Amino acid sequence: MYLAIVGRAGTNKSHPLSFALKPIFKADNSNYNIYENELELYNSQTENKGTPPRWTKTIIQDITIEAVADVHNFNKRGLGVYAEELNSWLKNMSRYNSGSDLEFWLSSWSSKPIIIDRKGSKSINIPQSFISVIGTIQNEILMDITGGKNSKNGFTDRVLFVIPDNLKKEKWSDESISDLSIENYSKMIQAILDQKPQYDEFNRIKPNVVRYTLGAKEKLKEWQSMNTDRYNGQINNALDGVYSKMETYISRFALTLQIMFDACNDFTTNKVELFAINGAIEIAEYFIKQSNKVGIQNRKQTLLNENLKKKEFYNDLPTEFETKQAIEIGTTKPYNFSTRVIERFLSEKTLFTKIQRGQYRKD
Repeated sequence: MYLAIVGRAGTNKSHPLSFALKPIFKADNSNYNIYENELELYNSQTENKGTPPRWTKTIIQDITIEAVADVHNFNKRGLGVYAEELNSWLKNMSRYNSGSDLEFWLSSWSSKPIIIDRKGSKSINIPQSFISVIGTIQNEILMDITGGKNSKNGFTDRVLFVIPDNLKKEKWSDESISDLSIENYSKMIQAILDQKPQYDEFNRIKPNVVRYTLGAKEKLKEWQSMNTDRYNGQINNALDGVYSKMETYISRFALTLQIMFDACNDFTTNKVELFAINGAIEIAEYFIKQSNKVGIQNRKQTLLNENLKKKEFYNDLPTEFETKQAIEIGTTKPYNFSTRVIERFLSEKTLFTKIQRGQYRKD
């Protein structure tokens, strides 16, 4: 999964990620202590040293291809890449070029083999790639990356965007997550991390095939039929790519929910049940709406950038206002718009929602 949390600077986008990843970082730190002890022992030997130890970890924060491939080559189970700011990663992928970044991340998303040959360094062959990416990005930067020609290259259709409505900086509060919830969440994550994969004679992971129950499979087919109809019902719709990619994502969501459920109940069902696909459908529909929101925001930015004077006027308007307030602001300096121009501007549904007669909200 490639996931981006979108919001203004200072709205605590990173805090929920830090909380969610904390148990994984804790496990990685524990493995690092083991690695340090093994390295000390290795360095103390003078003969028959063998292969030097490596740090077994799940989360990395260096998002360069070389770093990801090198760590993944040792940590064959897979990696999670955490980037507090995703803008540089997305910018590299939103360019039309012949570079290897886009090819690498497209292949990784599809779990295809990753083969890297670099002059002066060790060749890397990862037959079964598994790399997830998560991070944050600011609204303004996102629009620069996903708008215009960058919406056509297909990569951003693979990114799951989280764009909360009316996200604001919160005041300090004494409310917090209960200690029991934190403990249970940590136990669930640790139970998943403790599951050991099986390897074949070539040191490749042997997949554990998990199938849908009959009821879950029928529910999935029902959703796929609906998704196909809405895809075919539009021509050159901006969401075409998202609809297609979500047919891959929905099984990933269902499997994730099933794994979490099994970890909470301390057993393995070796199947994906109906509750998991029902939850996956809700998640898929949520992310489709979020992608649509990205498109709306792009159209909004395009409209505003066509006339910087109107953009400044838009920014000067309160979040909610009456027509007479807009006229009072817009007909005076520095704007000097006519009443007719202001009323036509307020009719732009991409920019404003009409709450009731004579009352609007900026979107």
